[in-house]
Amino acid sequence: MSHLDIITLLCSQVNEAVRQKENSEKLEWLQTHIHLTLNEKLVFNSSTNFMGSRRLLHSGKVTKVRGNKEMLGFLFNDFFLLVRPKSLFATATQIEPFSDNQFTMYREPFLLNQIQAKQAPVEQYGPSTFLVSVTKDKERKEIPLKVETDVARNQWVKLIMEACVNYVKAKRKTNKLERSDSRRVTIQKNAIGKLMVTVIEACDLIASSNGKSDPFCVVHVGENQEGATPVIQNTLHPQWNYLMEFFVTNPDDTMVEINVFDSDLFSPNDFLGCAKLSLKELREEGP
Repeated sequence: MSHLDIITLLCSQVNEAVRQKENSEKLEWLQTHIHLTLNEKLVFNSSTNFMGSRRLLHSGKVTKVRGNKEMLGFLFNDFFLLVRPKSLFATATQIEPFSDNQFTMYREPFLLNQIQAKQAPVEQYGPSTFLVSVTKDKERKEIPLKVETDVARNQWVKLIMEACVNYVKAKRKTNKLERSDSRRVTIQKNAIGKLMVTVIEACDLIASSNGKSDPFCVVHVGENQEGATPVIQNTLHPQWNYLMEFFVTNPDDTMVEINVFDSDLFSPNDFLGCAKLSLKELREEGP
């Protein structure tokens, strides 16, 4: 490695350290200046569900066209957040990111697989406006947001869509169910039988910060097969009654592992417990 390469590497490391420090400071500001009302505890300066450490990608003042409400927008690597001043008498100069003012959520954070952004029709919304399309629970709604310039609008649209694409790609990579499905054909060809697993219920699970959990089960059969139950909201005694099908190639050397998690949106899923079963022992015990 040449001296120039070493200097370039050191400069890159220093710049990255500075960016991480600035990001951390901004996330800490958000924690103390935005009042959150969520079922799940959200710590800004922490790990996301599957995107690694949370990063603030972009922020700025926006105006909601319907109602002419001035707000702040914050784009992270896992969600998009709109906040408004806590005081009804906040002036325009007080509605700035990283000021000394307090803010509240306009709505719950939008996960990046729920939204898309595009330039708004000028004839309908005027210049420098972009649309955030939100799809949740099979319902779609558009939020028109106006910024100061067309350049700022284009930047918001570009950064939101890039973040959405990265989020969806990362979610697919971490989805073990998809990876398991790709192997099912090979496993099925070599299988000598099927294993039907019904996850019925769980009792007295560990409560999260709000006194309840959103539990789901992940069932592993051998090393390459996996299935998951739906998430049951706000309960410590979930009843899934969920049937899964697996293929068995060697019943004498197959383990069934059942893990229970509390589903989280803005942080890694909390582990609640697990059980392991041997197919060989189950067969020896009989029905």
